[in-house]
Amino acid sequence: METLSPFRLAPYFRTRPWGFQDLAPWYNYKTEGEPIGEVWLTGEMCTADTGPLKGMSLTDITRQHRSTLLGPRLAGKDFPLLVKLLFPKEKLSVQVHPDDALAQHYGEPRGKTECWYALEAKPGARVALGLRPGATLDQVSVAVKDHSLESLLKMVPVEKGDMIFVDAGTVHAMGPGVVVLETQQTSDRANCTSKSRSRRCIW
Repeated sequence: METLSPFRLAPYFRTRPWGFQDLAPWYNYKTEGEPIGEVWLTGEMCTADTGPLKGMSLTDITRQHRSTLLGPRLAGKDFPLLVKLLFPKEKLSVQVHPDDALAQHYGEPRGKTECWYALEAKPGARVALGLRPGATLDQVSVAVKDHSLESLLKMVPVEKGDMIFVDAGTVHAMGPGVVVLETQQTSDRANCTSKSRSRRCIW
C-alpha cells in the first residue's frame, strides 16, 4: 500500500476588493497592488512547501495520490475541504449556497456548507446568519432589487473564539472587524474568476 510522507502546504494569497494591503500581524505580507482578502491553506493552487512532493499543487497531489490521501471510498479528483483565512475590511456580499443534492442536480460535485471560527473580533463585529423571523420570499425579492436586504437579515454579534456554522441554504454575509478561519466544502472555482469582483454588495 502506498504511503505519503508528511508535507506542508504554502499559503496562497487571493486578491479581493474588500481585503487589506497589509496582513500583519497574521502574515508578513504587504502589497501595493490589489488588496488581499483571503489566504487559502488547502486551495487547489496551494503547493507543497516541504517533503518529496515539494512544488506540486494540491490538485495534482490529490489526483495522483487520492486513495492514499483521502481514503479509497471518497470520490472526486479534488481535495474536498477548502480551509482559508478571511480578512474583510468591508461588508461582504450576501450569499446563499446549494446543498449537495441541488449542486449535483446541476452537474457540480458538491454543495457548500461552511463554518467560521473567529480568530479575532473587534467590538461591534457581527455577521448575517439567516433571515429575520417572518421574512417572506416576496419581501426578500423586493429588498434585493432596492438594495435594502440588510433590514431582513438576522445579525449575530461575534466575539473572538466563536464558532459559527453556516449550513447550505442559509442566507449569510460577513462584516468587517473580524478575522475568520473558514472551513468549507470545496466549491470555489467560480470565485477564482474576475467576474466575482463585480458582484454587488447588497447590504
